[in-house]
This record gives sequence, C-alpha cells and structure tokens, in this order.
Amino acid sequence: MSVLTSNVLTLACERKIFPSLQISNKLTRFRIAHTKNCMDEVEKTIKRKKVVEKAKLSVSSYDTAWVAMVPSKESKEKPSFPECLDWIMKNQHCDGSWCHNPYHPLLVKDYISCTLACVLALQKWKVGQSLIKRGLEFIEANYWAATDERQLTPIGFNIIFPAMIELAMEYGLEVPFHLELLDLLLQNRENEIARYELEGTKVHLAYLIEGLGKKCKWEEMNKYQNSNGSFFNSPSATAAALFYNHNQQCYDYLTILLKNDDNAVPTTYPSQIYSQLCAIDNIQKLGIDDIYFRIEIDNTLDDIYRLWMQSDEEIYLDVNCCALGFRLLRLKGYNVSSDALAHVSEEEYFFNSVSPQFKSTKTIMELYKASKLSIYENEFVLEKLEVWTYSFLKQQLLTDVIKDSKLREEVGHVLKYRYDSLNFLEIRWGIEQQKADNVALLKTSYRWVKVCRFEELNFARLLLLNCYYTNSAVLVAPELADARIAITKNCILATVVDDFFDIAGSKEELENLVQLVQRWGETSTIGYRSEQVKIIFSALEDMIKELDSIAFKHHGRSVEHHLVKIWHELLKSMMQEAAWAREDVIPSLDEYMENAYISFALGPICHITTYFLGITLPEEVMIGPQLYNLFKHVSLVGRLFNDLQSFKREREQGKYNSISLRVFHSQGSITEKEAIEDAKKDIEMYRKELLRLSVQKEENSLPKPFRELFWNFSNVLHYFYIDNDGYSNPKIKMANDAKIVLWEPASLL
Repeated sequence: MSVLTSNVLTLACERKIFPSLQISNKLTRFRIAHTKNCMDEVEKTIKRKKVVEKAKLSVSSYDTAWVAMVPSKESKEKPSFPECLDWIMKNQHCDGSWCHNPYHPLLVKDYISCTLACVLALQKWKVGQSLIKRGLEFIEANYWAATDERQLTPIGFNIIFPAMIELAMEYGLEVPFHLELLDLLLQNRENEIARYELEGTKVHLAYLIEGLGKKCKWEEMNKYQNSNGSFFNSPSATAAALFYNHNQQCYDYLTILLKNDDNAVPTTYPSQIYSQLCAIDNIQKLGIDDIYFRIEIDNTLDDIYRLWMQSDEEIYLDVNCCALGFRLLRLKGYNVSSDALAHVSEEEYFFNSVSPQFKSTKTIMELYKASKLSIYENEFVLEKLEVWTYSFLKQQLLTDVIKDSKLREEVGHVLKYRYDSLNFLEIRWGIEQQKADNVALLKTSYRWVKVCRFEELNFARLLLLNCYYTNSAVLVAPELADARIAITKNCILATVVDDFFDIAGSKEELENLVQLVQRWGETSTIGYRSEQVKIIFSALEDMIKELDSIAFKHHGRSVEHHLVKIWHELLKSMMQEAAWAREDVIPSLDEYMENAYISFALGPICHITTYFLGITLPEEVMIGPQLYNLFKHVSLVGRLFNDLQSFKREREQGKYNSISLRVFHSQGSITEKEAIEDAKKDIEMYRKELLRLSVQKEENSLPKPFRELFWNFSNVLHYFYIDNDGYSNPKIKMANDAKIVLWEPASLL
C-alpha cells in the first residue's frame, strides 16, 4: 500500500490540515481523510516546506518486497538490494502485517498480498523467522478475503497471489490455506491467464510479470520495457523481470529508484509529475489554492507544461497523469491539445490496449472530467471520450459494481454536477469527503432590502436567499466581501426591475424609469410618474453611489458613469421586449437574441462585480471588448437556459422567446422538440467558447479572477436551470444547499 504524500503533506497530516491519497499495490486507490480545522497553521507550514514541488508517492511494502527478492549479480545467495530487506524487517505492524495505516475494511486482499510478499522476501534470504511466523498468522486469520467478492481486488490479484503461494511452497513455507481454497485460487489463476491469452491482450500479462513466473514468455515481454528500463514504471514488475531473467536495464532502473528513496520503493516510479498534479488538485478542492499556493502552483504547472510539450514519457505513458494534467493545464489556460488523449478516446481500444493499472473506475472518472473541457470546434477526441466514459460510469452506478461507498459517492457526484455545482458547495463537498470540520461562514445583512422599501412592491420577487448564497458560493475568498455585496444587491434589484417591466409597470412608468437613468443626475427636473418608480430608482441611485464609493477605494477613480451605462443598457433592452409584447411584434430570432442576452441582466450582476475583485485595471480595459465578450457569452448561455425552462409558460402568456421563435420562423419545418435540441446545441457552443476565453491566456489578457468570474457564473446558471427554473421556483435541494453554504458546519466522520 502506498500513500500520496510530500514533505509538507506529511507534516500537514500531523497537523491534520491536508488529506493523503491512499494507493494500494497495483493502484487500487482510495482517499483517506486527515483534514482538520487548522487553517491558522497553513501559512507557517508553507514557509517551512514545499507542498507541491516535492510531492511523491510513499512506500509500497508490496513493491519493496519484490525488489528485496532480487538476487545480486555477483551471487544468487545474496540480495541485490539489502536495504529493502532491512526496511521490511523494521516495518512489520503489531498484527503481523505490512499493510498501510489507517486500516480499511475493504482492502484485506491487498493486506494479505503485501504481507505474503514480505514473508517471501524474508524466507528467501533466511532472515526474520519470528517476523515470518507472525506474518503467516496474519494471513491465516484473513485468508477468507482471498475469494470474498465484496472485497476490493487489487489489479492482477487472481494471478499474482496464487503465484506467490506457489513460490512460498517452493521456499518450504507451510501456507495457511485449506486445500480446497488453494485449488480454487490456482484454478482461477489458470483461467485468468488463459482468458488474457485468448483475448490477445498481452499487455495485461506483461504488467503482471510477477504472477507469471516460469510461465512468462520473455521474448514477448521485452517489447513492453520502457526506455527507463522499467516495465510500466512498476518496481514490482521490473523486479520480477530481474528476478527471473537478468536484465541490465531493469537493474539500472531499480538502482536509480533506490537512490531517490530511503531503503524502500513506491508502487510506481517515476511519479513526480503525477504526484505534483494530485497535490495541486487536492489543494484546489480545498479552495485554498489562490489564497496560499498561487505562485508555487503556477511555477509547478509551468514546469509540467514544458514537459508536456516535450511529450515526456512520464506523462504520456500514464493515463491518469495525462488526463489529470490535461484538465489542470487547460483550466489554467495552457495551450494543451486533446490529441494527447486520442489513444483512449475509444472504449474498445482503451480496454484492449491500456495496461491494467489504468483500468480503474478512478482513471475513467478522471478521463470523464477531462472530456468536459472542450473549447474548440470539432474536438472529436473529447466528444468520443465523454460518450463512453459517461456511459461506463453510469452503468457502474446502475449495476452497483463499485464496492467502495466513498468512490461510488464521488462517481455519482461527478456525473450529476458537470457544470451546475457552485464553488463553495464543491469545496465543502471535497472537505466532507476528507471528513474535515473546516467551514467558512459567509454572511451579510438583509437590512438593505427593507431600507429600499422593496417589500412595498407587491409584484416583486424578493429572492434574497437565492441572490446571496449562490453568489457567496462562487465568490468564496474572505477578501471578496465587497464583490459579494455588489453582486447580491445588483441581483436583487435586477429581479425587481425585471418584474416591474414584465408585470406591474405601465408604458409611462417604464419610459419614466428609463429616462431617469438615461439623464442621470436630472431627477428633480424629470420627476417620478409613480411611487413604484420612485422606490426602484431611489434604490438604484443609492446603490450605484455606494458601489462607486467602494470602487474608488480600489481604483482611485469614479466608475459611476460606467455603472449607470450598464444599467441603462439593461433597461433599454427590457423596454424593447415590453414594446414587442405591447405592440404584438414578432422579432426575428437574431433580433430577439441580440436584445435578450442583455435583458437577461448579467450586466449589473457580473460586469459590475469585476470592479470589486481586488484588481485595478485601466478604464479602457473595464469597458473594453474582452470583458464584454465574456459577459456576452455567459449571458447567451443564461438566456437560452432560461428560455428552455420558461417557453411553455410564456407561450401561454402570448410571449415569444428563442424556442417559440425558432418554431414560428421555420414555417413548420422545425418541431418544438427540434427547437429545444437546437437551443441545447447553442448553449454548448457558447459554453465552449466561454471556457476557451476563460482559460486561454493568449486569447484574453484579462487577469485570471476576471475570467474565472464569468465561467463560474455559467456554473451558477446550470445550477439554477438544469431541471427547471430553479431561480424563480427554488427546489428543496437549493434550500438545503443554502443552509450548507451559509450556516451548517461540515459533518464529521
């Protein structure tokens, strides 16, 4: 069993800050939690240790045992790597095993496999008889697991474990297995080998060299040796090759490996890049990457990107590393091609040609995550990858074949929340997966709503909780308090204004409100048509002046004129829609969309919020095309989502939106169902372009927080509209999510 760790992750586990990733021999993976509420210690930890740069896999007793069994080139009576034998003698647990700590009840097969391998190493060199005795007692007490289908099975167990039993018998050990069980295990081994040979998947057997022994056809196996001398970067497989058939390249590989590790080996090597990526991924899941680790993560990803562009073997031969690297690099804006995943884009090819350590549910889930990051037209590799990985994972859930409940929960979560999960909910979910008790409570005052007298507007939807908690879940960092205030107030006010234009406002009142904003500062000469107009405009005026005052502290200049312009554009678009409805005008689809993406009201909600992200940019940038392009694409996504959920209701009210307009203007050539599918395709097209604009640094010079705000808000839109109009008619789940974000601490184990 090996554990993903680093110098700082080890220290962090002692401080109960970060999780550690548990990886069994032959890569059965689990995440075991060690996270506690010690964020006050994080900064001290960072100053003393490197979290990402020195990340590595920790010791695997199974692989170390196989390396310990390799005889010296000079004499078969001596071990070639006595330091590994010494490690085994010093690291037996009190129960007689060499399993990892903490104990996991579903990994008993792994424990008896690790223990038997260590016993074999000791017996081969005739040392540690008391350790051997205790090891065999542990195996005898747990041999039931060998055929228990409820247990998680390490890759190749049915071939390797019986082979080790045969080797133990050759060494004169009395193996503690009933004869019937032993016959069953040996028969299963023969069946497995025959199946692989029949299917023609030699790569499977090559990865399981230690289970083949004298049955190994070395002339067929040599073609699977990596340029670094290893077989599949597996110390155990490489040691077995050296054990049965001397090979100088294998010897050189293990010699280098032992120089890098203290008397023991990990389950895979080299693993530096994959370990670094895992460390970055876990830090991001905890939501502290930009707060504490931004520079270190950026430097590490720069190095990994250079290796990616050089087609580094450590990345390209490891499916997990390639998929995770693609996801993290693309999300950070590096220009990485999905062609790197072409060899796994077909399900049949994946299962027939990829070596067994990469056929786990975890690997396929990582490939599925990578497939969702298409940003170019015709990225067929990702499209094909998404289809088969989603189908495979869904089938695994439906057939209940994933035995580990935590992994099953993670797969369900990944499939359910593709775009519609909010940052804080994801962070909290990740923390709870690690059994953490760390939670940040984000609160603000609702007194502003009463001061604005919105409760006197009987027509208005005052969706306070929706407006606040989703925005708080996207803008998580403590220093973004001003941004949370800005986005929440603009969201509440935009909803009130939308209802005023849709339901309560007369033509004269609407024109009055538009004029008041258009001629900003001339309120006394224009006057108010009604008390409703006065309430709405007064709230807008006070809010803009308040936000301008806050923005002045950030930028050293007034931004009032731009805030007013954004609101004026919104009111003009709403006025246009009201005129179409009043005059019974049916616009073209293009006319509708060009106006409707603005009337969706993300200008005040998203665009204005960019002034409060803690970054000062020139005015020409804040009003420039790059920011507007981000705003336009997220607004197009939102408008179409809203139309999909509201077109039936609006049709009954005699209104048109993009769905009904597609049908109407087609003159009968498009059905309603086809119009819906066309809208969904457009959503995917706009979302893909938004992602491209958000992650590609060379395409958009805006700072990362600006780009991420719009992409994250597209996730809010998915969250609201994935099943119905969840903004106007919140689901029970959303109410529960609000409690999770704002009030309830994370649950403990």
